[in-house]
Amino acid sequence: MTIIKDIHAYLKSQGIDNLYRSKAPAKIEDVLWLVEAPSPPPSPSLGYYEQNLDVWARFRVTDEARAKLQDISDILHRKVAWETDNFYIYLSVANGIMTDMGEDIEGRKLFLLSFRIIFRE
Repeated sequence: MTIIKDIHAYLKSQGIDNLYRSKAPAKIEDVLWLVEAPSPPPSPSLGYYEQNLDVWARFRVTDEARAKLQDISDILHRKVAWETDNFYIYLSVANGIMTDMGEDIEGRKLFLLSFRIIFRE
């Protein structure tokens, strides 16, 4: 079971474009992508799951990368009691602030913003 597809579809429906899952395409200049990050095991007694998702941004212009990640944060951070096609989400919350991850080999800026999604089927 994975929630990344549902979060990807939800963000796209909210107007986030150039968003991919698991890896960024090589030939697209300005891009965002979601990656599943290590997460705690499911709660056997309470029946909920926690999934950490990293949102990466690779942009030539720093301000554009920050703006796109801020848009995603505005959509997901502290969002409570909502549904996707396959899951009920109790809470989605940012795990911290945007992190500057330096540059890729072609000099494009890399930024990371992590979220924790608490949900059930």
